[in-house]
Amino acid sequence: MSIKVSKEKIIEAKLFVNTFKSDFYKKYGFNPLVIYEFIPDVVYPIPLIELEDICNSFVDFKKYKKGIKTVTRKRDLIVYRQLFMHIAYKMSYKLKTIGNHVNREHSLVIHSYTHIKNLLESRDVKVCTCYKKIEDAIKQRIRINALFQSDIEGLLVTKPILSA
Repeated sequence: MSIKVSKEKIIEAKLFVNTFKSDFYKKYGFNPLVIYEFIPDVVYPIPLIELEDICNSFVDFKKYKKGIKTVTRKRDLIVYRQLFMHIAYKMSYKLKTIGNHVNREHSLVIHSYTHIKNLLESRDVKVCTCYKKIEDAIKQRIRINALFQSDIEGLLVTKPILSA
């Protein structure tokens, strides 16, 4: 779910930077240090509220009335909260946005991301199964959204109703 920049844009940007560097060298006699970063238009696969709904669907609401926003240190809930933060960060949501959504600091989002990443790499059984459940639910939700969007597009009428 990472953001991709087209190869054409990358090649065009590198060519532009190299031309700038050579022109700069010709004019001033030394090479400038050019730092650039691609910031593409961000399109999130799903909104945070939908991701929260997906994570909450696996939480016991009898125990935790507010779902992943419940203030507790019980592992059966924390795993889903941390997975929520991990996945949201992988979807390129900002740390502050994720933290605000679950009423936590951005530093906890960083901790959750690295902690879940380490647990996934070490193949922790509970975390891996929870991650797989959430991942499947996200894929299903994206598929459903795509289906509805294509159905709606077919129903849209752009012609005037009354024609002369």
